[in-house]
Amino acid sequence: MSASMSTFGVPTPFGLLATVPSPACRSFLDVRRAASLPARSERVVILLIAMAVFNLADLYMTLLFSTSVGMIESNPLARLVMEYNCPNLLTAWKLGSLTLTLVILYWARKTRVAEFAAWLALVVLVWLTIQWDLYSAEMHTLTPGLVTMAELHADKWVALTPR
Repeated sequence: MSASMSTFGVPTPFGLLATVPSPACRSFLDVRRAASLPARSERVVILLIAMAVFNLADLYMTLLFSTSVGMIESNPLARLVMEYNCPNLLTAWKLGSLTLTLVILYWARKTRVAEFAAWLALVVLVWLTIQWDLYSAEMHTLTPGLVTMAELHADKWVALTPR
């Protein structure tokens, strides 16, 4: 059996291609990589816009229920912020964390990690929106039991009463 030569003059056994791509192949890969960067960047920007919309909807629902009948808050950090009984502080905290997330992901928008993180965050926000929809739809049946729920889940129950 004879060994063939790669494009770099290195013998390759059994006529297999060398592990280093040829110049033509490298230029093709560079073109594909360059073509995917704007598409990824645009996808991430669209995902960030969607994340902002879903986050604002979450803020609205949180303020709506926490300033009226109260609600169970499972997020311990949000509960800590809500202990100050200040809707403006809650709004600032949620908008601040949203802004920080959007800035970081926008800055890294050309990377796979940023795109993955944006998709993951959007999936979580869609799930959260579905939970809000279910919660809203069942609220009329829960109204008689709100006092009981507040007592049973006292550690997670929050109700903001603006001063």
